[in-house]
Amino acid sequence: MVFIGGASLGKIRWPSHPEAVTGDAFTPAQIRELAELARANFIEPVPHIQGFGHTGPLVRTRPDLLAAKGGSQPCFDITRKDVRAFIFDLYADAIDAFQAKQYFHVGFDEAKGLSLICGDRSHAEVVAEHITEVNGWLNKRGLRMIMWADMLLDHETFGKSSAANSMAP
Repeated sequence: MVFIGGASLGKIRWPSHPEAVTGDAFTPAQIRELAELARANFIEPVPHIQGFGHTGPLVRTRPDLLAAKGGSQPCFDITRKDVRAFIFDLYADAIDAFQAKQYFHVGFDEAKGLSLICGDRSHAEVVAEHITEVNGWLNKRGLRMIMWADMLLDHETFGKSSAANSMAP
């Protein structure tokens, strides 16, 4: 198994949102070719498309989708339906390019700015709602969700011994 897609958004020029790209990004055709090469060599290619943090290029091109004043890498404002629609557009593009059949990696790590989007709700409630909705969307397409765990780790317990630098909710 290999995760392909980049740690941050902007590494692949997705058809649904070509504005969410940086420099020399891969095309969907190149991704499909890479996925076919992996499968030909008995490696399962897994799309890895961020759906929470690692929003780098969007700070310049789509700041309307991000937590306000979240710094250079704010998180998506996952409380909004239009933001989830944007994320699902990217996921659909990736599923098509990869011809994904089993797994989909959603990232969900190192999201900065969570406190800016939660309002009166707890961080845990907002993150759990998003995870549940994304998982359901992927399940309807026959895919199993994979994600990094640092947003789920207790920062006080694991902060010094892991990459739990997201200040987990």
